[in-house]
Amino acid sequence: MPGCTGIEVLDSINIHTKYNNVIILSDSEELHSKIYDTSKFDWKFSKTVSQPKLFETIRMIKENNTANEIDDDLNFLFDKFLFDFTDNTELVKEAIITAYENPNLQLEEIVKKMVDTNPKRLKNCNTVYQSINRCVNNAIKRHNDLSEFDGILPSVFKYNPKPKNFINGMAKYFEKHYK
Repeated sequence: MPGCTGIEVLDSINIHTKYNNVIILSDSEELHSKIYDTSKFDWKFSKTVSQPKLFETIRMIKENNTANEIDDDLNFLFDKFLFDFTDNTELVKEAIITAYENPNLQLEEIVKKMVDTNPKRLKNCNTVYQSINRCVNNAIKRHNDLSEFDGILPSVFKYNPKPKNFINGMAKYFEKHYK
């Protein structure tokens, strides 16, 4: 690389990016030891790494980045939607992510899947369902103008602002943007 070293590139990447995912392909032991001392990186492989292993690593990076981006987007949208960021908000986020990952499930099935996945944290479906409903309904009551959510929430949400429409609408929004 004319003009700079690989380590200088890594330092620049680490300064200027939020989700820095660096894969290093090198057979230089000297470079590997310098990298351990001076720069943050994610994966290192020999230049002879197999294509399937490299592609699997890239796929894993993409999935992790998508999860981080969805979480950032959820936090941003929840802040705009005047959620109060209680434990119930985390349940709503979990329901949206579960709906995103399982697009054919209804809200009752999503809640059951959440409880089945986290039996120590979530005791029963009815309580989780009620908590999600209460959280979304409280946010709707605090919000005066839903027009800023056009394109995010389905049009049915304007005349039928039910929690299931909110959860499904958010999941479809993320599916459209991240799959």
